[in-house]
Amino acid sequence: AEDAAQRYGFGAHYADYRTMLDDVAPDAVWALVPYQAMRAVAGDLLSRGVPTFMEKPPGASVREARELAEIAQAHGTPHQVALNRRYAPLLRRMQALLAEAGRPTALSCQFYRYRREEPTFAYGTGIHGLDALRFLGPGEVVEAYVRPVGGNGALVTMVFAGGEIAQMEMLPQVGVQMERYVGHAGSRTVVIDGLYGPLTTYPGYLHLYDEGRLALALEAAAGDPPPEEICGFYGESAAFVEALREGRRPSPSLAEALPSLGIAEAVNAGRPWRA
Repeated sequence: AEDAAQRYGFGAHYADYRTMLDDVAPDAVWALVPYQAMRAVAGDLLSRGVPTFMEKPPGASVREARELAEIAQAHGTPHQVALNRRYAPLLRRMQALLAEAGRPTALSCQFYRYRREEPTFAYGTGIHGLDALRFLGPGEVVEAYVRPVGGNGALVTMVFAGGEIAQMEMLPQVGVQMERYVGHAGSRTVVIDGLYGPLTTYPGYLHLYDEGRLALALEAAAGDPPPEEICGFYGESAAFVEALREGRRPSPSLAEALPSLGIAEAVNAGRPWRA
C-alpha cells in the first residue's frame, strides 16, 4: 500500500479499509477484491451507504450477490458491477448499429481461451460473454440451455422474451484466445472481434455488413486510445462517477447483473436456467 501511494501520489494509505472509511469518508469506493471476499467487503460498504463499484463476480455465488442487492436496496446505496464489455466502445457501437435496423433476431459469441482449467471459469470469466450478449439483446433472457463441452467448457443457448436467440461457445481449453460477437438485425450483420488485451486479435475491429456488402469497417486502435479504453475499463469507471455526479443510478446494478450471474452459475453446474 505504501509503494502504491508513493507511485500514484495518494496522500495516505491504510492496511484496513474500515479505518480509511472512518478517517476519510470517501465519496465512493472501488471494491476490487477476490469474489470470495466480496460479500463481506461490499456488504459492509453498502450497509454504510458508501457508493460502491465492485469487481465481478460480486460474490462467490448468486445467493451472495442477491444478498448484496438486498443490502443495497435497503440502504439506498448507489453501486455498479464491473462488467466492462458493456462499456467497450466497439460493443456499444455494435448495439447502436443493430438497434438502428430493428430488434436483433440472433446473436452469437465465440469465447475462446487456452489453458484455463479452473472449474469456475464460466462464473469468473465466461460471464463477460454471457453478459455482453444480454446487453446486445432485445430484452430480457427468460431461459438458457447448457451443453457441457471438454471439461469446463459449454455451448450455451439463451432465449429472450420475444423468442430471439443468443448462442455462445465458451471454450476455455482450446488453441487460441478469441472473443468474437456477431449480431443480426434486419438486413444488417455486425461482427466485432478482439476487445481484450490478451486476445490474439486485439485491439480488434468492427465490420458492418448490409445486404451482403461491407458498409462500415472500424479499427479499435484508430486514434491510438489506451488499452483501458478499448476494453471498457475506463468507460465503466467514468460512467460510475458521472452517474453519481448527476444523481442517476449507475448501471449495471446488482439487480441488472443477477441474470448473467445466474446463467454463469448454471453453466458451471451444467444445468439449464430459467428467469
